[in-house]
Amino acid sequence: MSLLGQAASKRYGIAPYFIKAWSGSSDPAFRAVVAFTGPMRGLVMADPSWELIFQSAPLTRAPVHKVPLTQDYAHDVKSMRAANPHAGLYFICNPNNPTGTLTPYEDIVWLLKHKPRDAVVLVDEAYIEFSDAESCIPLVEQGHDIIVLRTFSKIYGMAGMRLGFTIGRPDLIERLLPYGFPDSPLFLSMNAVVAGTASLQQNALVPARKKANMLARDETFAFLRDHGVGYIPSDSNCFLLDVRRPGAEFVAAMAQQGIMVGRSWPIWPTRSRITVESANDMAGFRHALSAVMSL
Repeated sequence: MSLLGQAASKRYGIAPYFIKAWSGSSDPAFRAVVAFTGPMRGLVMADPSWELIFQSAPLTRAPVHKVPLTQDYAHDVKSMRAANPHAGLYFICNPNNPTGTLTPYEDIVWLLKHKPRDAVVLVDEAYIEFSDAESCIPLVEQGHDIIVLRTFSKIYGMAGMRLGFTIGRPDLIERLLPYGFPDSPLFLSMNAVVAGTASLQQNALVPARKKANMLARDETFAFLRDHGVGYIPSDSNCFLLDVRRPGAEFVAAMAQQGIMVGRSWPIWPTRSRITVESANDMAGFRHALSAVMSL
């Protein structure tokens, strides 16, 4: 077992043979869509959520069902099950991207128990270290048809190094192997492996970064409430802001203030994704927002 595998096994509390390292988590996410969907085995996901998932579906001619979030901005798992009772893959991003909102662990368990017998539930936990959410990793060892994605691109700040994990039953992971993500490297970077191993061994790293993110996020939320600006409360390092205009116009206006902000989604064209950065960065964001929205 590699040092990276040992560190991941200890950090996630699961036997190492359930863990496989990849060049990021986009690669195995793409492979999962290709492996488990097809013309008669569709893809079901939330709307809005991570676009890569549905963008991969045309390769298998899989029908895609996008299900709106609940009033609490969680995945509506019962509606997802009803949307396509013959789906091959159900995708859950928890916390969700772009809303940063959580889907209860019990809801994910419900979906696992009520999905079609040969379907797989893919759970992306890229942002989970920013939250207090309960991980789905223990469900893997219980034998469920679930694959959990983890990445070093978020709280570990290693996006450019491209390192991530799938955590799932070996027979499910084996079904990903014949496929490949476009432009994804065939081998792991040794720099990424060394940095990832060291990061997993740092017990104080994630709590410190989680706390810093929470403080900067909550300070910004208080500012938005004080100024009557709508937003979706988040448990992650991103949130959706009601910008009261088409998202592209807001992006351009903020860029003129020297602040780069994220995109909007078709279902909510006047809500823009905001990434929570350092306390100083968020102070700059609030200053620019005041100018753009005349607060």
